[in-house]
Amino acid sequence: NNTFTGGSTGVQLLNSSSIVDSNTFAGVGVAVICRASGSNLTNNVIGATSAGIVCDGGAPRIEGNDVRVVSGEALVLSNLDRAIVRGNDLHGGTLRVVGSHLLELAAVDSAVILQDSTVDRLTLDAASRLEIRWTVRIRAVEPGGAALAGATVIVHDSPGSLVFVGATGANGFTTPALLTTEVRGGGSVETRNPFTFEVSTQGGRAAVTMMITSQTDVVVAVPAPNPWPMIVLVSAAMTLTASLGAAFATERSRFALLSLLIPLYTRLSKDKVLESYNRGRVYQYVALNPGAHFNGILAALDMNNGLLVYHLEVLHREGLLRSRSEGMYRRFYTTDTVPPPILENGTTEAQLRVLKAIQEMPGITQKELSRFLGLRQSTLAYQIDRLTAMGYVAAEKQGRKVHYSSRKDGT
Repeated sequence: NNTFTGGSTGVQLLNSSSIVDSNTFAGVGVAVICRASGSNLTNNVIGATSAGIVCDGGAPRIEGNDVRVVSGEALVLSNLDRAIVRGNDLHGGTLRVVGSHLLELAAVDSAVILQDSTVDRLTLDAASRLEIRWTVRIRAVEPGGAALAGATVIVHDSPGSLVFVGATGANGFTTPALLTTEVRGGGSVETRNPFTFEVSTQGGRAAVTMMITSQTDVVVAVPAPNPWPMIVLVSAAMTLTASLGAAFATERSRFALLSLLIPLYTRLSKDKVLESYNRGRVYQYVALNPGAHFNGILAALDMNNGLLVYHLEVLHREGLLRSRSEGMYRRFYTTDTVPPPILENGTTEAQLRVLKAIQEMPGITQKELSRFLGLRQSTLAYQIDRLTAMGYVAAEKQGRKVHYSSRKDGT
């Protein structure tokens, strides 16, 4: 029955078995922090700015709390063993459980994320939603088991959505991928198993499809290129050369013919092998640089025109990318990115934000604008170029810096 107002933390429980019951927390950063604790946290009314209850380790009982959080997550629970979490009304807030084993979880009006965790008894009310996620590391190896560095890894779930793109390091592993295997809510269950793990290098390609039901490593062996097609092609070329008679009987003539045929085989094989590899690079670049235009992608990835056009067409056809014309450019976005709207005068909402900031802070530099607006400098540079071309912004170089101001004749 205590009241805690303000401050960064209301109560801290360190390696203790305490009872925290029927208290009121108002305007605190984090209401309760418990570590290696077997405490009972019950029937508290929590109004927090960052998190309601944060527990790491132990087996607490967290029950009947009313939690409202301004930003952040209502309950953050990690490394718990045999804990009980039930009847906490989070008012739509997030309950995140990481690396834990719960005896019981009964959610009320909560967005529940189970990450690398198990629950013996699980109950969701009609207003709650659950996502089950598992951490997976993907390793690319040669047939003999040696690590393959620099391989491109692409992961799709069973509905066909692209859920991970990455590259392997020196040990053959990617950075960990967090895969959502199941979503429950509103009386329905959506499974996203099995997952397909595709690994490609400049020397080969392989794919593995498997169910993910726990934290695990997925190892994909990429076979070495098959030399037999080339051997057959070379043998056929030599036979053809011999049959052409005296005109092609010399070693120089045979070499000339083989020089034409072998690069032809290599070129076709290489295009096929690189198809998935480069497509992953294109998708990843657009995902990190929404609104990138063709020439920008071309320069960044050092790819020839025809190959880039091909991969963009495939990604567009498969529903992974969308595009639209903006002036003289065609800009590309991933399908889960909403492009900024184009207004009647041809400017976008993002450009209006940039213009407003320049009007309010005349003489500002691009770096300062980037920090102020939270935009990448590459994205910001495009917006400034467009505004300058439309006559809204003027640039003035002073020393090594360029300062921007709005034109008085711009409308």
